Amino acid sequence: LSWLIDIVDHHWVFWLFIFFAILAFVVNLFLAFTSPTYFSMKSALIKQKAEIQAITDHVLFCVEGFIWEQAKRAGFSVSGVSRISLYVHEPAKSRFFCLVRKSYNTKLEKKGRTFFADHEGCIAKAWEQDWHFDNCFPENDLENAAYHKSKYGISKKTFNQLTMRSKLIAVKKVVDKNDRPIALIVVESTKSNAFVEANLKSALTIAATDCANLLMVWKDHLPTPSAAQDEGL
Repeated sequence: LSWLIDIVDHHWVFWLFIFFAILAFVVNLFLAFTSPTYFSMKSALIKQKAEIQAITDHVLFCVEGFIWEQAKRAGFSVSGVSRISLYVHEPAKSRFFCLVRKSYNTKLEKKGRTFFADHEGCIAKAWEQDWHFDNCFPENDLENAAYHKSKYGISKKTFNQLTMRSKLIAVKKVVDKNDRPIALIVVESTKSNAFVEANLKSALTIAATDCANLLMVWKDHLPTPSAAQDEGL
């Protein structure tokens, strides 16, 4: 027994180390059983992302339904010569993205470019003036391209990327309750006489007010290309 006492007396630092090592092991063991594991945290994160995606999908479904109702209110023909789009503004990057596009002709619902500069094209006119209407586009593609260049600053390259060669375009600005512009409702048609400007403006003015309310309520859940890019999609 004396030899054990002698070891303890002369090697107390060693035994102190052993004591704290055992204590640390016990504490870590306790935390391992009481704290969330890596797998449980990962599972919870996946579940949370799925819930957020479900909310986003529901919001997009509702916005699509709303835009489709505005198309019917505006008097869209079932012949499928027109389409209606909702462009949401990204002020930090001075551009729009097309959130929703609806038409009786599914080919016209195709989206081309991801982003649209807020200083270019017909949308820029409405962004500055609240409303823009044009049904004077030439039938000939070469003349139409020149018209886009001279009136709207659209290059021939950009013109060739257009998914629809419109002969009528109407654009209404959407502003929030503080009169801050947040989006645009765009109606296009391959027929220059598809709509009467006064009637279309009246319908889209009503639509813009309701649209502003929807966007402000759901602004944190809108699916944006920028968010998708941030996540590497």
